Amino acid sequence: MIFKTDFTRGDSLAKHLARTDTNTRVLIREDLSQGVPLDLAFAVPFLGGFAATNPRAVRRVIHGKWSPANEHAGSERLILDLACERLGIRPDAPRIVAQHSKPHADGTDRPDHFHVVWPLVDVDTGRAVRSHEAPLADELISRLAEVALGEPITPGVRHREVVAILRKEGRTAIADQLSQYPAAHGGERMTTGARRSLQRAGFDPKSTAPQLLDCWRAAGGEAAAFVDKARDRGFEIRRGEKVILAVHLASEVPIPLRRALNEASKAGGDALRLKKDDCDDLFGDLPGHVGKQERRDAAMLEADRKKTDDQLILLGREALGDGDSRAAARAFGAAATRRLNWEAERRQDYRTIAAERRSEQGRAKIVEQHRVKRAFRHAGIFSDRRLRRLAVIAAAAGAVLAGGGLGAAMIAGGIAIAAIPTYERARAVAFIERRDRLARYQRDRGVLMQHRIETKAVQAKQTIALDGRGDNLLAGAYLELLIRQRLQGLNYYDRELKRALRTALRKSKADMLEALGRKADAAAVGKVLGCRPMRSNPDRRAVAQVLRDRFQTAAADSLDPVYAWIRDISMSMPACFIDDRDSDVGPTRRAAKPTRGVEISAERRASSGAEGATLQAAAGLNTGRQASPISQEAPRSSAVSMPIGPAPAVAAPTRLASSRSPARVPTRGHPSIHRGKGFGD
Repeated sequence: MIFKTDFTRGDSLAKHLARTDTNTRVLIREDLSQGVPLDLAFAVPFLGGFAATNPRAVRRVIHGKWSPANEHAGSERLILDLACERLGIRPDAPRIVAQHSKPHADGTDRPDHFHVVWPLVDVDTGRAVRSHEAPLADELISRLAEVALGEPITPGVRHREVVAILRKEGRTAIADQLSQYPAAHGGERMTTGARRSLQRAGFDPKSTAPQLLDCWRAAGGEAAAFVDKARDRGFEIRRGEKVILAVHLASEVPIPLRRALNEASKAGGDALRLKKDDCDDLFGDLPGHVGKQERRDAAMLEADRKKTDDQLILLGREALGDGDSRAAARAFGAAATRRLNWEAERRQDYRTIAAERRSEQGRAKIVEQHRVKRAFRHAGIFSDRRLRRLAVIAAAAGAVLAGGGLGAAMIAGGIAIAAIPTYERARAVAFIERRDRLARYQRDRGVLMQHRIETKAVQAKQTIALDGRGDNLLAGAYLELLIRQRLQGLNYYDRELKRALRTALRKSKADMLEALGRKADAAAVGKVLGCRPMRSNPDRRAVAQVLRDRFQTAAADSLDPVYAWIRDISMSMPACFIDDRDSDVGPTRRAAKPTRGVEISAERRASSGAEGATLQAAAGLNTGRQASPISQEAPRSSAVSMPIGPAPAVAAPTRLASSRSPARVPTRGHPSIHRGKGFGD
């Protein structure tokens, strides 16, 4: 039996103890728990809350766990009493006990294991339990429990100290019994957990080294033959982080190969005396070993990196909402660069991954603190003298009252903490200030309307970065021009397009894109942020349409000249008035009334009529019908004005009376007007 304690903050301890994916059953022992609610989600934070009374306490709770080799009725209370006695915990201290059921690796049943959680700080005295001698106390509890319950003795590295303490306490019989077992070596790579894993897999840990030595002697010292024979025995030879390992396939327990071979050969009287260089030369080309902890740490590292990226994206959005385009560009650029480099950083060994996990957690905290500081600076909450004076008075009162007892110190500390504004309180104060300002403006209706307009403008400015398809298209085109300007410069038309795109985008977004455009990996960053560059004609037409919607017509025409050409043709067609009520031969073409004060010559009228007929034929307005080009419907012209009368340059063909259109009812003496169907309408 192994009893082990952990002094921890307990942030995710409740979630770990309540897991049902790795445990088939989780049972809260009501008969063993005391002084806490019988719910892990409430009990663990409740026990950790006592640590707030001790300002020197870094950790909050004590987590103890033990796994007996056999089931014993009533053994749980014996172990809890031993733990309270050796760790210095009061027997009536609040605690919660959980019982977990988990099968062996092969699916067979195994005895349940237990978890207990105590508060780190004593409720009455306010003192924390010392953790310096906790490893020695764990071995004492384990050996005494094994002797009392009749379980196999599993000595640890402090076995001699345990025997000496028992002799000093007068327990000579137990000390003599334990002294028969040798202590575990401090440099032994097979830990207690590894031995227990081998036992759960039905393998004797003591026979591991002799079996590997038999494979070595049968292979004659050849690396390839030894690897094959070890695989037949259930071992896979792998290259570890520093040494060569023999991994037991059934339990995935790594065993140092050189140490196992040297110890087994020395015990048999024929020491091999293998050196590390010898094993590296023989097995240096083998694949590396990736264990359960490495895979678990790799998944947790990915989750930690995602948290940091989320914090950076939130920082960028908040900065963009406040109009700080440079900070937004730095945040978005950092998040995009991290995502690009993540694929190349995944292939790392165990120690590097563990160190990277700690670094990622530190980076996430730094970014979170930066968000809080930026919110305080933007809110300007500390500019109020009353709040600063209140915080100073509360802190001074806490320092003065600290000698008046624990209760008075806690009250003073609570007042000081309440006086310090948090991030949410800063937002609440800013909201109250805006509400009061709005109430003051109720007297003047004009000022109130102006304030509402400004409020709507601020809300529109605080929109999330690059939202909507139109902004993405404009941002992609603008970023592409910035990259091209940095590499090779822009010509006149590109500069004009760049100026139009900046006008169509909001100033904060344009500033952010300019900051991103100066980066060496600006193209990759823009791709991650969703900016679509103009790579084809459909992309240019889409950008041109967005520019037209935002009243940048000249830049849109430069991107989509075909649309502008068709629009100009459609808009340049002259208007035609058709009136054939009193004609027996054919319709008469009449143009619009001329502009007052403008004389138009006969030659100009003739050329204008010919141009109108030609444009009608080119636009396809006279196809598929029997009427003449003059009888077709023609669009009105905003550029050419002609006097009423027949067009001298266009002759109307003769039409039979039976084909004449029916008489039309005049509208107050005016001719009927028909407009052509141009492409731009």
